[in-house]
Amino acid sequence: MNTQIGIAVSEPKLVTAQEAVALIEAETKSVMKAQTFRSYVYRDLAPAPVKKVGRTLLFSRKQIIEWAQNRPGSGARTDISDPKRTRRTTSAATPSTRARAKSADTEQLAKDDA
Repeated sequence: MNTQIGIAVSEPKLVTAQEAVALIEAETKSVMKAQTFRSYVYRDLAPAPVKKVGRTLLFSRKQIIEWAQNRPGSGARTDISDPKRTRRTTSAATPSTRARAKSADTEQLAKDDA
């Protein structure tokens, strides 16, 4: 029986957010903060709580394990449609090149005025 934060949970299939994080870490072998998990729940990116006792949210152990095994993982960008897309760099984008171009323009204007 879980007795975290003074609440006795009679159903062993339910876990608190902190216990859910421990389950996720055990399943994925990666660290997740409890606040990150709560943020995922709030944004509907993690399983919804099945019960609420006071202010404590309780989650289904089975749903948490399934979600942990199927989530994209740390650093996975699901919002990018083209994974080959890279940042384009040009020589004109560097500050030193801009300074040289500006001085060349200034010299040209000086020659035109003379």
